[in-house]
Amino acid sequence: MDDAISQWWTAFEKQAPRIGRLFSGQEEWDLPEWMHEYLGAIHPSLMWEFGPGVKRDGHRLVITPESRRDLRPLVREVLRRAPRLAGWEFYEYRLPESLEQAALAVEGRVGGDIRGLQVQVRRGEFNRVDLAYLGFSLDQDDEAKSAMAFIATETLLGEEMLDRWIGVIEVIAEPSEGSEPCHIAALLRQVEETIDQIKASLPDRPWHQIDLEQGVTWATLSGEPEEADDVPEQRDLFVAITPMPMLMQNALAGIPFDSARYSKFGERFCYLKIDGIDENEGSAFHDREEVENAIDAVLRPASMGCSVGGGTGRRYSYVELALCDLDRAWEQLRLVLRDGRLPTRTWLQFHDDDLRAQWRGLYDDTPPPPMVESGET
Repeated sequence: MDDAISQWWTAFEKQAPRIGRLFSGQEEWDLPEWMHEYLGAIHPSLMWEFGPGVKRDGHRLVITPESRRDLRPLVREVLRRAPRLAGWEFYEYRLPESLEQAALAVEGRVGGDIRGLQVQVRRGEFNRVDLAYLGFSLDQDDEAKSAMAFIATETLLGEEMLDRWIGVIEVIAEPSEGSEPCHIAALLRQVEETIDQIKASLPDRPWHQIDLEQGVTWATLSGEPEEADDVPEQRDLFVAITPMPMLMQNALAGIPFDSARYSKFGERFCYLKIDGIDENEGSAFHDREEVENAIDAVLRPASMGCSVGGGTGRRYSYVELALCDLDRAWEQLRLVLRDGRLPTRTWLQFHDDDLRAQWRGLYDDTPPPPMVESGET
């Protein structure tokens, strides 16, 4: 992978002047085929888009995995290694565009005109923003309307806002109760206002500064997992306690998850997964509460995070975490958890879609955890 990234940027730096000449009409050549050969060698699911520079005159290149959010860390590594090239800007997400550009994108991809549409913007489930489009022509079929609404949303809001914040995108015939519809030209402003309202409802401090023993309401969640020898993620969980029931429900429901919807301080919400079948006899911790206390004793004073509840599954125990500095926190956690002789099969795993395919083992010989198969939900 490192070689493919290096070869990509070496080739791009060499061809950048030629790409510029292509855009100015001074030269003709097969750019898509060249991108497929070099960028596709890093991963075939990486998509790309060129456009004018945003911060200065020149060009921009967006490299995005689109719906493959598990590939976001790979894209970030690719962009981290980008060379400094005069006249070039590089981005991880497609950027917001004007209504005119959005209208052209919709017309070019599926046909139809979005300029007269209206949108209802509402706060939805799991701190997401739901959008309901209305004003389509009666002769347009439902599939075309849905495609137009999605492309308009992605183009007007940008890919990052779409991924992090947008929930249901639907087409309706008449306005429903609640917010007044706005003209599509005001969509970005309306969504930003709704996001601001959501952020205002979040805790005013990071979780490690909150006394979870005083003034915090805890909830108990329960489930009925199927029996299995082993399970990915938290699929054997039958009881959990949490001060953030909506966050836990979001994480367990298989609905897109982003920590930014639950913290305005950059916390990442993740969990320890601890095998409880064979290996707990030698542990210095008698139960999950002692694990949580040991975690808080090292993380809270250093303002790196804290435990925020946990749960019990048929096979595994879980400790939920809110971490402000992921790398530093994990360095400290590994020390205290190793001293407590937790099982070899102990992992740090993540709720966020972009990190869900990643994991960190407690020991050097910790094997990979059971993971969701590609294409499985």
